[in-house]
Amino acid sequence: MLRYSSDLADAGPNDMQMIWFSAIGPTDDALVGGRLFGAVMRVFSHGAVQLRSDDPMIDPIVDFNLLADDRDRVRLHDCTRRILDILRQPEIESISDGVVALTTPLDELDSDDAIDAWLTAGVNDYVHAVGTCRMGAAGDPAAVVDTECRVFGYERLRVCDASVMPDLPKANTHLTTVAIAERVSEMMRAPAST
Repeated sequence: MLRYSSDLADAGPNDMQMIWFSAIGPTDDALVGGRLFGAVMRVFSHGAVQLRSDDPMIDPIVDFNLLADDRDRVRLHDCTRRILDILRQPEIESISDGVVALTTPLDELDSDDAIDAWLTAGVNDYVHAVGTCRMGAAGDPAAVVDTECRVFGYERLRVCDASVMPDLPKANTHLTTVAIAERVSEMMRAPAST
């Protein structure tokens, strides 16, 4: 994985990732190829989660609203250009039978408009969603939990997963989620102060 700073859209350092997978999939055909994809790790677009039903066994409606903020689009566009440059290197061409961007031949991604259309049609999440139960101060209208992950307005109810992060930690969320869970479990085990 390559983590880098795009220096675009005031996104700060380490706002992007490129990830290379040598083989993906359950079949021999899928294990033959590889993938290189880019990810925005400082996200400005905001999605929404809505209940589909009052039945807790029915999944909610999740709309990531990806690339809704142009700051995300411009950086992912730039990342796509960088990836195309990598994939067009003779070293890559010499070890492959062909390179496509999902199902699109690289030659078709020859303009800004073509790249933007390709991104709009194919952008997907990177399974690191955060912020649906954002942590914050009691007066923060966007906050759902306090700094001890207690849900505002309820007693004895906590949320302890990546949803409490106000923003991505500019990295994969697993270790941060584990750290939050460890800290919350320590707080829950601690004797109540008087």
